[in-house]
Amino acid sequence: MAMVSRLVGLALALAAVLIAMSAGGNAIVFINIPSLAFVVLLTLGLLVWSYGSAALKLLPAAGRMLSGNVQADAGLAAMARAGARFALMAGCVGTLIGMVSMLAALDDPSRMGGGVAIAFLALLYGVLLPEVIFTPLAIALQGNHPVPVHEASPNVARVMAGIVLFFSTTVFFVLLLSLSGAAVR
Repeated sequence: MAMVSRLVGLALALAAVLIAMSAGGNAIVFINIPSLAFVVLLTLGLLVWSYGSAALKLLPAAGRMLSGNVQADAGLAAMARAGARFALMAGCVGTLIGMVSMLAALDDPSRMGGGVAIAFLALLYGVLLPEVIFTPLAIALQGNHPVPVHEASPNVARVMAGIVLFFSTTVFFVLLLSLSGAAVR
């Protein structure tokens, strides 16, 4: 029964994301392999750097979670919570890299789209990865122990909101200036 409820929950979450992505007409625009690879590889790299090869045990644990055959393991739960924080941070770093790429293309507004896509999609992946993979895995691995899943400071959400607001405002004004011809060339 646990397996069915987990799969239903995962299906509902993914359906909500896909419906929102399809609302604009083309969900394919939300797939950016470089952004996804950056967020996933940076997250996995930080996990392995922090926990050594023991971090690789999260992969089979995620498979067992989907099959409903997960056993409580406080160490793996802590790694999953760290993975959630690392993925969020990787999305923020990807956003900054995308901003730099976008700003480097100010002389040709037609080249700015790639940087904007990298920035926004890295942030999207950095938010989805913790909430769809790492947080449910941490909850499943903590078992009946009432350990808070989000150990990060509550200020993390405020920092993320600030980054998104800053980035969105910056993109708006840079595009406005570029398209009006007032950008410095």
